[in-house]
Amino acid sequence: MLIRGEDMNPRQRQLVLSAFVHRWTDENARQTYGGHCPACVQQRQTKGAMAINGVPWHEYHRPLVTDAQWLNGYAFHFVENGNRLAQRRHAEPAFLADVR
Repeated sequence: MLIRGEDMNPRQRQLVLSAFVHRWTDENARQTYGGHCPACVQQRQTKGAMAINGVPWHEYHRPLVTDAQWLNGYAFHFVENGNRLAQRRHAEPAFLADVR
């Protein structure tokens, strides 16, 4: 079953946030990158290799959003009773989930 982020209960939200560790959010940047922009950290770690036409990746990436904004933009695959994520571990655009 596909459940939109805004329709998930607190337990489902926690399952998704734990499973999707590479999300582009403020909370994840604080937890994973010490509060720094992930693109800046990655740019330093690769010694500038992350560039598009010679321009640092940081100048191209999307701005960070909050976990709540990120969740509301997507829908997630859960098993039929909704108590755990399904084997598909990718997010879908929120509009693809049925409105309940």
